[in-house]
Amino acid sequence: VAGMSLGEADLLRRAMGGKRQCESITLHQHRFMAGALAGGMGEEAAFSLWRQISSFAGYAFCKAHSASFARLSFQMAWLRAHHPALFFAMILRHNGGYYHPQTYVDEARRLGIRLLPPCVVHGSWLTEAVDEQTIRLGLQWVRGLNQQAALEMLGRRPFAHWHAFLARVTLDRESLAMLVLAGATDNLITSSDPLSRQERLWMVESRTRPVAHTLPHLEDGTATWTPEAEESLEERLQRELHALGLALSDHPLRLFRAHLTAAVGRVISARRLASLQEGMAASCVGLPVAYKSMETKKGEPMCFLTLSDRTGLIETTLFPDMVKRLGAGVRHRGPWWVRGIVEKGSLVVKEATLIAAG
Repeated sequence: VAGMSLGEADLLRRAMGGKRQCESITLHQHRFMAGALAGGMGEEAAFSLWRQISSFAGYAFCKAHSASFARLSFQMAWLRAHHPALFFAMILRHNGGYYHPQTYVDEARRLGIRLLPPCVVHGSWLTEAVDEQTIRLGLQWVRGLNQQAALEMLGRRPFAHWHAFLARVTLDRESLAMLVLAGATDNLITSSDPLSRQERLWMVESRTRPVAHTLPHLEDGTATWTPEAEESLEERLQRELHALGLALSDHPLRLFRAHLTAAVGRVISARRLASLQEGMAASCVGLPVAYKSMETKKGEPMCFLTLSDRTGLIETTLFPDMVKRLGAGVRHRGPWWVRGIVEKGSLVVKEATLIAAG
């Protein structure tokens, strides 16, 4: 059309796909227009064609790439809708995605999926979907546990009971303690010998390893037992976060319930926020799970902050005045109380307060 050489055309192609497309592509406009007019194309038609080229350069994206993303998005949406346990198990197996893994744990729990801790008896290194409504975290989530050592430990199964496990594995004391705190050894406890978690930790700490012949009543299998029935939900959450880095039993916001009750007034949930009409005011509380900063056309800082509560995600927008007012604190892990106006599905924040040192 424009009579460009192969080299000139390639430079134009590079300009369309570069990081500063809009600036660099204008350098080729005069050459393209002159060549098109010289080749007999009308000025209006030539300019119209150039406008399409420059517009495409604003967001040049390979069609095959677009098609691949569309196909993958459809497959993932179908899997999430029809096999959510498997879907979230695979995301957690690969340590999450765009959001922190805790966000996917919370979403799975909202869908009624049961989340089981790692287990040295029934589990494996990787996170798995036990059935359509159950996920068991893999030993990969136990803090500080080495994969090679964990696989060697699993290769020594079955373990008849806690004492046999303790006698047969060669893990270091810190790894054993984390397995206990993560709940990974709970299925080793029998009703005839209900060792509490504190007793197991003491045995690990003192490196006590009773031999099997001193415990004849433990040699035939195991039974489900819950020695920590008195453990409060808050204590369990703290233990899970310490040993796994994830809260399985409830949303981690529960740990701040006392602070929230004392510090904030009426707030609405993420689920309720999603039903509000454009322009309505609202106040919410949540823990940050995603942060994206950018600049306005004037070069001023603004950001998008995603908060999470027990019912879902709260998308918020902080314009330059709010970002400047909060300063470096805007990246604090919260929880945050925010008040603002609903605009295009996001809460434009007018006021924000850090509730507690999360």
